[in-house]
Amino acid sequence: MIIDNKPLIGPEGLQTSCLQIAEKLGSDGATTDGGILYDGLGKPWGQYAPSQRLFGVPFTKWTPNTVSFLKDSINQCAKESTLGQRFLNALTGGQNTGTSMSPQLANKVVDQIYVTAMATNELAAQVAQARQQAIEQKVAQQQVQAQHIADLKSGKVKISDMDDAIEFYSANSLDQIIASPLLTPDSSYYGGRVTLDAQQQNSLLRAKITNYVDLTNSPPRVLNVAYVFLKYKDAKVFDANLLRLERSVRVVGRYVQNTQYDTVSGETKTSPVLDVLYIGQ
Repeated sequence: MIIDNKPLIGPEGLQTSCLQIAEKLGSDGATTDGGILYDGLGKPWGQYAPSQRLFGVPFTKWTPNTVSFLKDSINQCAKESTLGQRFLNALTGGQNTGTSMSPQLANKVVDQIYVTAMATNELAAQVAQARQQAIEQKVAQQQVQAQHIADLKSGKVKISDMDDAIEFYSANSLDQIIASPLLTPDSSYYGGRVTLDAQQQNSLLRAKITNYVDLTNSPPRVLNVAYVFLKYKDAKVFDANLLRLERSVRVVGRYVQNTQYDTVSGETKTSPVLDVLYIGQ
């Protein structure tokens, strides 16, 4: 004879009792653990968290042996429990699935939980595989990029776009020197995006950045507009149609000097001058 509250020990660390089974699958569990089971029926398996423990076992670790043990326990509790009628009353009082619970229906619930667990395991495997593939793809892309940069540096391949130019010259951020020119230009290479603003003279353009937040300043400051002057006589222009006022372009060049200009308000400002090597998108 099975004692109602005597532990029933099953596979994968499963621990339950006749009373617990009745509470989880019957009306007594409608608003607690039983609600978890019923809410999952007929809904996507994702309603269950992979770590959700049912009868002490994460449901993703359920096996056919788990199912068999629970179904045998349900049948034995109904037939042999010292309080068998109480067990049956708890089950038959449940209305959570739209019909009265019974040992037979309780066994079906166990089967459905197992199907849900298998679906979760399958998706978890798919997610893990997709994550691994994404990692491998990223590593492969990084290797291809590293090889491309090495080929650029060695002269094996030629610069074909602005990304190549920035990589080849290891260009620093152009925004920084536009916002705050160096006292002495360092002849280093700089690159970035600017908007062509005015033609100053042949082969000399004024370009600007707008609404730039200078984080190098303490406290940070917002520049409504700041200028850079571009000497582009010998520049490689990837698309001649880009040489239009108010056109946004990327440039790479050497920081060769500073120049001063007067604002509309009469204030004298300093801007960097770039000897431009490449212009493009």
